[in-house]
Amino acid sequence: MNQDYSKRLNEIREKISGFGKENLHDILHFVGVGLEDIFGCKRNRMYLEDLTEGVLICSYARGEMGTELYGTSIFISPQTSVVARAFVDRVSYWTWKNSEVREMFNKELASKFNIKEMLAIPIIFSGKSIGVMTIDSSKEGEIVEEKTIKVIEDFIWGVSHNIERAKKFHQHLKFSRKVDEAKIGEAASQMMRSAVKIVDKLTLASVLVPDDAKAKSPFPPFNKGGDEGDYMKILATYSRDISDKDIYEDKHCVEIIKGESLIGKVVCDDPGRGIIYRGDIIKPLYIDDVKAESFKRKPIAEKIGLTSLYMVPRFDPLTKKVICVVNYYTRERYRFTQFEEELLCSHAEMVEKVIKDVGREHIEIEVLSEITELLSEKEEDLSRFATKVLSKANELIDADTGSIAIVKNVGGVKWLLVENEEGVLVGAKSRGWRKKAIPPLKVGGENLDKSERSLTGYVAYIKMPYLCNDVQSESSSSGFYKEVSEDVRSELAVSILYDDDIIGIINLDSFKKGFFTEEHKRILTIIARLVSSHIHDLLRIQELQQEVRQLKKDIGYRAPNVSSYSLDNIIGKSLKIKDVIEVINTIVVPVFNRIVSWGEKGTIEERIGLSSLLIIGETGSGKEILFNNIYSKLNEMYKKERAPTVNLPLKKTNIAAYSGELTYSELFGHKKGSFTGADSDRKGILEDADGGVVFLDEIGDADPKTQVQLLRFLDNGGFYRLGENRIRYSRVFLVAATNKDLREEIMQGRFREDLYYRLSELSIVIPPLRERREDIPDLSAHFLSEIHSVYGRGGVIPELTEDAIKFFMEYEFKGNVRELRSILLRGYFLKEGRRVDKDGIIAALRFEPKSADEMTADSLKENRASEIYRSIISGDEDFWSAIYNPFKMREIPRDVVKLILEKARINGDISLPMIAVKLKACKKDFSKSAVEKKKYISFRNFLYKTVKITL
Repeated sequence: MNQDYSKRLNEIREKISGFGKENLHDILHFVGVGLEDIFGCKRNRMYLEDLTEGVLICSYARGEMGTELYGTSIFISPQTSVVARAFVDRVSYWTWKNSEVREMFNKELASKFNIKEMLAIPIIFSGKSIGVMTIDSSKEGEIVEEKTIKVIEDFIWGVSHNIERAKKFHQHLKFSRKVDEAKIGEAASQMMRSAVKIVDKLTLASVLVPDDAKAKSPFPPFNKGGDEGDYMKILATYSRDISDKDIYEDKHCVEIIKGESLIGKVVCDDPGRGIIYRGDIIKPLYIDDVKAESFKRKPIAEKIGLTSLYMVPRFDPLTKKVICVVNYYTRERYRFTQFEEELLCSHAEMVEKVIKDVGREHIEIEVLSEITELLSEKEEDLSRFATKVLSKANELIDADTGSIAIVKNVGGVKWLLVENEEGVLVGAKSRGWRKKAIPPLKVGGENLDKSERSLTGYVAYIKMPYLCNDVQSESSSSGFYKEVSEDVRSELAVSILYDDDIIGIINLDSFKKGFFTEEHKRILTIIARLVSSHIHDLLRIQELQQEVRQLKKDIGYRAPNVSSYSLDNIIGKSLKIKDVIEVINTIVVPVFNRIVSWGEKGTIEERIGLSSLLIIGETGSGKEILFNNIYSKLNEMYKKERAPTVNLPLKKTNIAAYSGELTYSELFGHKKGSFTGADSDRKGILEDADGGVVFLDEIGDADPKTQVQLLRFLDNGGFYRLGENRIRYSRVFLVAATNKDLREEIMQGRFREDLYYRLSELSIVIPPLRERREDIPDLSAHFLSEIHSVYGRGGVIPELTEDAIKFFMEYEFKGNVRELRSILLRGYFLKEGRRVDKDGIIAALRFEPKSADEMTADSLKENRASEIYRSIISGDEDFWSAIYNPFKMREIPRDVVKLILEKARINGDISLPMIAVKLKACKKDFSKSAVEKKKYISFRNFLYKTVKITL
């Protein structure tokens, strides 16, 4: 086999193997697309055996007239067609150079759909035919070579087990729907029988429901703008004369065009909502003599001898959509009494209830139970879990496509993300090939500009389900719709809530106007409630994994020329640092034992309280680095105890960043409405990190109320959310840090003495740099190596000269280790050659700001990024001259590029194409120009491949 064929076919097989039984349309789509891309077979169909119908039904059709071919059927017996013959014989047949096969060629079908040649390949699974794949051509002659046919056969048969599994599930749902329809029809028949008994004069009763007889193709080209059909179908009839029933149901569909049917007097077809009640006043219709009216079915009424009619429409009071219309006929002219009319209206109401309620439960229960089973699976990937849920929801409701968007907070603004800029799923897409890339959608309502509005963003804002059966009308009015596919005609969106917090949106789309119903909304709401807790847990796992990755990154760097590392990256060989290491090694084992006991033993917090550790050190001495090393050690032990993929829960915050109620809320959470801006219930970090570790920096800045609650929490793990009187419990190892003299704070009445003693049961004092000067050479070597790894991009690592080291050994560091690093950063930029000498250090100190603020690496990078960004926005430069070339020449580092991108994002340009235009990498309409499109691709590759920045 051609190696290129083999590789590409294997890629498609691998993709298909990732689909579940709910993904029949996806499987067939990628088979069809693969045949076109690899072998140039633009016209292909797939017929699948349908046991509910006893025929082969075209379940996929691609290319010319694909929409028309989709849904057509072929009888299996007798084998009078090429497709049926291939199915029965389990042999491939083709029409060219084969007169016997051409004789079986369905000339009527061929003429209607412009098919001159055809190849039919049986889809075989476990030695049994389950369908037929056909490849068509509108030209005479060979479609593919015989050796290629063998390759295609092997490919089709290689994925047949995936097709069979999905086919069975799809047909099971289809059959279940037919069973439900039969049950509804039977129940409706019973109701029609009872109607004739209610009023003596009645001779015939019938109930009609909206009919959607047109098949809709789930494959491109799609049926565009297909409205709910302008027909009502007869669901059930009962007549005193049995023969009249057959006559009445001879043409079971009734047109609703006014003037052509009696039913058209009370209902009409609305492009956005389907069949609705006609007019504003909704009431039953009485006709004294139908034979005096003009309508298409009049001959049927005359043949049966129907005269007076009392017609009762039943509808959804919110949408006016018709649920059913019940007709009550007499043979003689008859005026119903008020009592009889009220009786018939009550009867019609019962008929409506039967239609809505009977037989719909078991499909739901089956699929919902499968979704419930997903919750027990050990799936830790949010996107994979969401995709499975969405596929089941899509198949159950029979929508055309859908997505699950996850709420992300960017710069204090909530956005809904389905996928990132690289097309990697954040949430989920069902039958994603039907939609172009879904951009980030802003959460909001009327407060948003019309260009920023979307239905999913609105649903996330109001936290309520929303059903839109005409997206074009929605877009032209309030504007809460953003087009991501020109084929979508109706949309249903439901919010995923956890503790009243919006965490995501499930969205389903249909290519038909008026497709979704209140019943669909109810089902999707149930699914959202079922999965909300699990999605929240997976989001927490993601956040924890990200935090742990960042923590590992912060403490993971080791300079090749430094040997005095302890734990992960505590640097130094001084006695005071060795004492700190010894304390850490002493406490981590018993603390870890306490943590794992929370999952095994009864609660003992009421007796001995929660474990806590106080880290004391001057500003810049490395308190958080020390904590990171402690957590890393505990997490390593936790993974060995539980599982390699499970991380010890972690939350970190800085008390100084909050004040008053916000501090209390950050730690303990709040109830909705407890203060201005508390628009939903919220967990605090102590509750969120239950079973893990919490780091509170700047504990000395806690307000009195927070101190009181923190003391109570440490005593037994109990606490109250702000504005709530319900006690909650959480168990954490609390690590607090401070640069203040807490004893002095106690003397001044600013810190509680009892809380100090409770926090300091375990404590570590980090020595200032002036008390561990012997560690300065190794600390300097580490920082220079780390700085060079960011700014140097290879080459020899710079070193301090002897005179520079001597200078540092005598220098009075006010900012400790942090100040040392800041000086070295400036020295690195000012150095000549590969060594940083004493003069360079002195020069670096001259650059130190006269204000109290320290000149840090971040501020240097921030200033440079701001200059470049301003030069681009002002039009003085563009991306290529200000960013691309300087980076290539090693004039600016990766971090500066990242900061520039962040500035563009903060200014509202969140998508990559928008950022590219903002930074003048390409023109706004770059997709229309090959040159500009090439610039955009180069811009994207520069970020993702060269600089390796992921947005």
